[in-house]
Amino acid sequence: MKNREYPENREWKQKAFGMPKLPSGDIGQDKVLYYILKMVKDGKSANTMLNIEGSNSTATLGRMCERIRPIGLVNKEKQVWTLTELGEMVLERQDSCFSTAVFCSTIVFMGEILFYLQEPKNTQELLKIAEEYHLNWKTNSEIHNRIKWFRDVDMVRFKEYKLEDSLTQKGQEFLQQIEITMPSETEEEPDETLLETQLPMSEWASALKPATTEKKRMAIGYMPGKTADACITISAYLQLMNQAISIEEIREYSKVNYQIAVSSSNMFLSFLEKIGFVDRISKNMYVTSELGNTWLEKQSPVDLIACLDARYLFVYELLAELRKEPKNAKTLSIIAKVSYGFDRESIEETRKRLIRGCKKSCVFGK
Repeated sequence: MKNREYPENREWKQKAFGMPKLPSGDIGQDKVLYYILKMVKDGKSANTMLNIEGSNSTATLGRMCERIRPIGLVNKEKQVWTLTELGEMVLERQDSCFSTAVFCSTIVFMGEILFYLQEPKNTQELLKIAEEYHLNWKTNSEIHNRIKWFRDVDMVRFKEYKLEDSLTQKGQEFLQQIEITMPSETEEEPDETLLETQLPMSEWASALKPATTEKKRMAIGYMPGKTADACITISAYLQLMNQAISIEEIREYSKVNYQIAVSSSNMFLSFLEKIGFVDRISKNMYVTSELGNTWLEKQSPVDLIACLDARYLFVYELLAELRKEPKNAKTLSIIAKVSYGFDRESIEETRKRLIRGCKKSCVFGK
């Protein structure tokens, strides 16, 4: 029977993809989490070093807060970390089951691991199952980080002689109280707008003045996650930068949630700046711009395409080509080079313009 006191499960795509890696020392990750939350509540400086018995971690409070921010336990307001309502609840209860329920409701393939460990499995078997959820992790670290938490709260036991993990009685009882997502539930849902001949565009988006062709760019550059999830990804970053934030914090967020390198994070940040969604207010500080906040109100893929067309080549023109007749990405990339200013054929750049929700004939009625 599901425990109604536990947080409601987020939609799969709204969950954090990375399990925050917390030091455990001699006390376990759950106790470290409470220690971090208590430091935040007490107003400790973000530069304060954690002092955890049995751990040689050199992480600061600010670094740990960046790691747990996607779960919804902390916020940053005017450069000061504060607890959210959920964070307050976790700290007040200091209950390993409730804390684990928070993680399972906000992180992909968390509670699901418990479901599959009803029969003993090793890391490679779990990694293979994760692929069914479209989680193509290249290393074992994400599995290990999740298992470490479960071991620390006594929900999973490790059989060293078999190199397998399995549920404890506590894990079995907890599993019955949470919601689990099955692989079939993570498949792309049919797009309800497929039968529409025209999608609405906001007035502000229609009124955008595009740059001249000579000033428009060809390369959109790197974007974390799937192109189909562009609106979700951009929305997450703009909300992260709702208040001024340092580039180091943005890189940490990118690493934790998308497992991407510093260079990839920098490229995506550059894209957000070029499209006008973020402002760089100092050498290392960024904040969501007025345009970015306006787009956030509806998070419309159509409005996003309008913003892309204002700064990049072959956006509306691509849609016009698709209106004439269906074409594959290869053909479109050739057309982009021959007729629309691309300096080379690029299937990759063409595909980046095919954002979900906008590959319709006559999308804008333009």
